[in-house]
Amino acid sequence: DSGIATPVTLKVDKYGFYLHWVDQNNEMDMLDIAIIRDTRTGKYAKIPKDSKLQSFVTMGSQDSLEDKTVTICYGSDFVNVNFINFCTTRAEIAQHWTEQLFQLAYNLIQLNTSTTMFLLKAHTKLTLTVDKLEKIPVKNIIKMFTQNKEDRKRVEKALDISGFPSGKSDVVPLSKFQFEDFFNFYKSLTQRSDVEKVFEGIVGSSKRRLMSVSQFVDFLNKTQRDPRLNEILYPYANEARAKDIINQYEPNKCNANKGQLSFDGFLRYLMSEDNPIVAISKFELSDDMDQSLAHYFINSSHNTYLTGIYEYFYNYF
Repeated sequence: DSGIATPVTLKVDKYGFYLHWVDQNNEMDMLDIAIIRDTRTGKYAKIPKDSKLQSFVTMGSQDSLEDKTVTICYGSDFVNVNFINFCTTRAEIAQHWTEQLFQLAYNLIQLNTSTTMFLLKAHTKLTLTVDKLEKIPVKNIIKMFTQNKEDRKRVEKALDISGFPSGKSDVVPLSKFQFEDFFNFYKSLTQRSDVEKVFEGIVGSSKRRLMSVSQFVDFLNKTQRDPRLNEILYPYANEARAKDIINQYEPNKCNANKGQLSFDGFLRYLMSEDNPIVAISKFELSDDMDQSLAHYFINSSHNTYLTGIYEYFYNYF
């Protein structure tokens, strides 16, 4: 509709977080797959109305332009929706992208994942913004975490504590900003005093910085476990289970070998997929939503469908 068509290379990052594309000038743009509402091809795709533009974007096989077009509907909600269109060389390519992007956009486990995965998503977005020299502009990091001047000061301080430059025109080499580096920056930024308070309550002293296996087992059973759960289907944690978690999340291998959990390891566990708010199995339970709208009852207030004179009298009284 804008009358502009640009040749691009379209990709999805390896985690399935972002759809991103690069043009011939090496300029990159991206779209968060989580805000994709629908993907369309064939007769439901949006093709250019202008004949010259149609001719420009038509390429490849003899398939119709509709069949070779992928229309992506995206937005923060289902009302304020925007569209972006990609034209491919073959219909099967368009069909493949349409199906796969839709599956990623409505992957409930991906949309309701752990805190660590959301941090990985933020890190992935930053790594996609690297310049030609494989460096991340510091201004992109600051922009991601700030809304006002006070936020900016906190982010700059966290960057300094983490050993990164904090100037607006500075850059960070991608090789020195891997996820572990980003996670350390996150800890400096948030300070997680809430988690530290819980940790100290378990170990019994602010001076003692390591949690034993028995203390961790008590935490898993008495604090984290829902007492309403069936003991047979959801057995209590034992020392073997506690050691498995410690081995997985304790960054210091010497501590892990001794069966000890540091604050850093405890934080990583709480933010992991092993400590979800909602059990992953619950997301696999879904109703059949492939039928026509008339096949379903709509649970709604009677005020929802008042119109005209009825609405006037309702509001009046």
